[in-house]
Amino acid sequence: MQCRYIAALIAALIAALIAALIAALIAALLTSCGGGGPSTPTPIPTPDAVKNAALIDINALRFFAGCGPTWYGPAAALAWSATLESAASILVQTRAPPGANEILTHGHPAISETITLDLTPQDCAKLMNPAYTIVGVSSIGPGFDLYWAIELL
Repeated sequence: MQCRYIAALIAALIAALIAALIAALIAALLTSCGGGGPSTPTPIPTPDAVKNAALIDINALRFFAGCGPTWYGPAAALAWSATLESAASILVQTRAPPGANEILTHGHPAISETITLDLTPQDCAKLMNPAYTIVGVSSIGPGFDLYWAIELL
């Protein structure tokens, strides 16, 4: 009889420890993800912030020649084009299939995450193509529902 009591006590203690561990893990995950408190919406980048971040991040990627698993060799820095920015804005709003010199991605709120995490091998080949000399970038949507369009020429 005493063994059953001890076994039941141990089972209850284990269940309580597991529940406390799960609660602590959930709390830690919510805190690290920005949850568990008042919600702060992710700000939508301003056009100037997008332009500056895009130029820095894309040109760094081209300089270090690393996009995805393929090494392309360094490519010259791209210059900003307001005309291509307008074309990227149309692409990102219509979400039409991208053409030979266009990239359309979805998911990350920062251009740096987009170009390092979301690009397909075909997108990397476009971005690393040394024949391209100018770029325009646009985005639309909130937070992780953000779409990015990159136009190259």
